[in-house]
Amino acid sequence: MLKAIGTPNTVIALASLIQIVIINVVGVLIGGLVTFGLSLIFPPGIPLAFEPSSGATAIGSILVIGPLGGLLSVRLSLRVEPLIALGLGG
Repeated sequence: MLKAIGTPNTVIALASLIQIVIINVVGVLIGGLVTFGLSLIFPPGIPLAFEPSSGATAIGSILVIGPLGGLLSVRLSLRVEPLIALGLGG
């Protein structure tokens, strides 16, 4: 839609990346909170241990991989023809 009204590609790419990063961070926060909450209700006999270093590595990896994966969708959205995307051309 933004492309159809003449928005520059840099603005579209930046807006998309910001949204991807925000969604990724929110998802990691929700996932971390749910995981922590579940760890509190497990019985003490279950061998479950969270190491801060491995947790930080996992979170950091997800925060890097998420936006990198989103770059493909940004690239595709920048290459689309606006009228075809709106169903007005063919």
